[in-house]
Amino acid sequence: MWTGYETGNPPSDNRYQDPYINTPDEGSRTYAGKFGPDMYTDRLITFMRAHKDEPMCLYYPMPLLHAPFVTTPDRPNAETRTDRFKAMLLYVDKAVGQLVGELDELGIRKRTIIIFTSDNGTDKKITGTRNGRTVIGGKGSHSEAGVNAPFIVNGPGLVPAGVETDALTDLSNMLPTFVELGGGQVPEDLIVDGTSIAPLILGKENDSPREWIMALSSRSGKLDDKGVRGRKDFAPRVLRDKRYKVWVSESKQIERLHDLQEDPREETNLLKSDRAAHKAAVRKFQAVVDSLPNNDARPFYEPRAENPWDRTVTGKPKAKPEGKNEADFNYETAISKIAFGSCFNPRARKFAIFDGILVHDPDVFVFVGDNIYGDTHDMELLKRKWSKLEAIEGFRTLRASSTLLATWDDHDFGINDGGRSYTKRKESAEIFLDFFKDAQDSPRRQREGVYGSYVFGPTGQRCQILLLDTRYFRDELPRAKGKPKKGCVGWYAPTDDRTKTLLGEAQWRWLEQQLQVPADIRIIASSIQVLAQEKGMENWGNVPHEQARLIQLLKKHKAHHTFAISGDVHFSELSRKEIDGYPLYDFTSSGMSHTSRRWAEAPNSYRVGQASWDLNAGLIEIDWASASLQLSAINSKGEKLFSHQLKLAELKVP
Repeated sequence: MWTGYETGNPPSDNRYQDPYINTPDEGSRTYAGKFGPDMYTDRLITFMRAHKDEPMCLYYPMPLLHAPFVTTPDRPNAETRTDRFKAMLLYVDKAVGQLVGELDELGIRKRTIIIFTSDNGTDKKITGTRNGRTVIGGKGSHSEAGVNAPFIVNGPGLVPAGVETDALTDLSNMLPTFVELGGGQVPEDLIVDGTSIAPLILGKENDSPREWIMALSSRSGKLDDKGVRGRKDFAPRVLRDKRYKVWVSESKQIERLHDLQEDPREETNLLKSDRAAHKAAVRKFQAVVDSLPNNDARPFYEPRAENPWDRTVTGKPKAKPEGKNEADFNYETAISKIAFGSCFNPRARKFAIFDGILVHDPDVFVFVGDNIYGDTHDMELLKRKWSKLEAIEGFRTLRASSTLLATWDDHDFGINDGGRSYTKRKESAEIFLDFFKDAQDSPRRQREGVYGSYVFGPTGQRCQILLLDTRYFRDELPRAKGKPKKGCVGWYAPTDDRTKTLLGEAQWRWLEQQLQVPADIRIIASSIQVLAQEKGMENWGNVPHEQARLIQLLKKHKAHHTFAISGDVHFSELSRKEIDGYPLYDFTSSGMSHTSRRWAEAPNSYRVGQASWDLNAGLIEIDWASASLQLSAINSKGEKLFSHQLKLAELKVP
């Protein structure tokens, strides 16, 4: 299953309906009309029947509950994401029941031990409850919601029934445990990180021998001349005991300490606490960290030949009809971390910014424009240029781990500084939407341009992201005349021609409707800067009446808690302009693969702090509990170049 990713080929990840599976006897093919989990369960049952009189160990990495969330044969009409997740969970229970029932039928249940566990927490797009409190899935993160997983052991006559324990264990314990349960011994010359917990499972001990456990992830590995290695020499990780937990960086530094008894959500960092217990916990864990190798071990790896994988299947949000008070797309789960960026040229072969973005594991990533440098009237060439982005591993990892949203600027639109006169704009839009996997019934495909609106989360945590299209409808702008002003690095000046437009009337009507959609935070994504206008580059200030129209709409509909994000200029900065008592912010991040110090040093009367011309992406961190957010520019290591804290109470339209 999931073939294609590991060899760099287009993925075939359809493992549910019409599954695409590789088996030793038939190779890789699609099984039309089948439901994958049924086939996997049947194969295990066939194996058990053939080997029921022999010792055996079956490992079943169940695909169920892994995205995409789908309907099942038992619940074919499940509609919402949560309903499909529930349907899949019930099918997990059904599959386990079938396997356990077969053990009974074969008469080997009483000499079989079943362990049910997982390698990570729930998908971030799923919210549930645990011990009476709301828990948002944390898969892919080092929070307890991401690394604390169920561990259930069953074996009538072998394993004591009804026992619950807070004993510490992690997956490194499984190999020595299986060996001991099977009556074997681990070879003395084999280095094994874990410790057997067989005595605990069999009821001979009340606790495990572990004083601490660890979880780590370096995301996808990478190839070098020696085989496969982790993306980092020392992967970021977490360690915990029964009470305390530390977060450890790739430089082997403890960055966070949490008391899991008092702070199960890990919201309070106790690293600088003066309490003796907290200092003792840090010393204890620091000794463990110091004992760990500086370079993580390499996994075993045997290359496989590339194959012509046949299809790509991706999950999509439920599209809703366009109209007043209705977003184009609605996601049920709240988000707290949004990253964005612009100006990425695959030909520059500078891909490290994706590593920096992935360090922060954003729920959503927004491509704000110039996502490639297409600049052509040849649509086949444009497709090939988009494929260069798809070929980058960091991009594919980001696509797999985050919800991707995208609008365009001139270079991925197809022509430098281009607008409505570009003769290939319709064909380019189709290629763009194909690349970002917009469904055929997507509202973005039912109209001209690529603008769209997305709402994430329930009432009280609703974040709306508005993607504007500043290219498809834009009129040509007049060039500046005469000698450029001091500090001017561009070639445009404001126009007084009120017939000129950036968005076009259809998009303006849509935008006014969207500003009436209920939202607790509203982010307007523009490919060009909304406020800064002294550099002479493309920006909203070139069309002052359009800029004024945007501001009037924000005031008219009292669009509280609204700010803009933008790109285009090859550096990062934060701009702020007081507008009749409302502080409008425009957070610019540009230069994922190349930047310009000269442009960064150009004047901007609205700039907050300093600009940065490092390779960068933008990071928006929302703290729903404190009704605040932090805007940060990050570099290729994920380090923050600058940050600005905002209280939502500050962002209210009078």
